[in-house]
Order: sequence, then structure tokens, then C-alpha cells
Amino acid sequence: MFSCTSYFISDTDLPEDVKIVSEDYPLYDGKVIRIIGNDRDYTSSSLSGRRQYMWEELSEKHGTVMGEYELPDGRYYIVEMDDLLLIKIPSVIFLKVVIFPDENEYNF
Repeated sequence: MFSCTSYFISDTDLPEDVKIVSEDYPLYDGKVIRIIGNDRDYTSSSLSGRRQYMWEELSEKHGTVMGEYELPDGRYYIVEMDDLLLIKIPSVIFLKVVIFPDENEYNF
């Protein structure tokens, strides 16, 4: 007899059992980002995947990068938004859809 245990993935807490892709190289961990992009091939969603976001909804919002993680359906950067919700952005487009405002504020 097999049993399946389901577990709840919160949109406000990072699960302990997710795999960190690059623990030794936290390139963007802790950095503040602003979402600027629009990629028609990919979407962003809440950490649980229950809510999909249009890029326009997230545009101009700020968040803090928690890190890059390996989830069951791929690699994502997890970002804690200003409203404390966690969203996931596919790693393959992360640098195309965000800017780092602290580093770019004086670039004209």
C-alpha cells in the first residue's frame, strides 16, 4: 500500500526542502530588484504557482532576491516583494526582466 503525503506551499514562506542551485555563489542574493520586463514566452507566478502574474502587474514594484532555487518544475529566482509575497521568476529570463535600482540610479 502506498500513501501520498501532500504538503502546503505558502506564498509567504520559503520551504526548507527546496534545493539551492548555487550555494557557493550567491550572485544576486539580498539584492533589491525592480521588475521592468515583459517576456511573452514566460510568466512569473507566486511561489506556490496558484497565482500567475502579468508582467504589467509587477512592473515598477520592488523586491529582494532570496536566491536561485531548483523547484520541481525548473530553476527560479525567488523574490520577496514589498508586500512580503514570494514570487518566482524563471532563471533563464531573470536578467532580462529586472534591474538593480541601487546600481543603476546614476547611470544616464
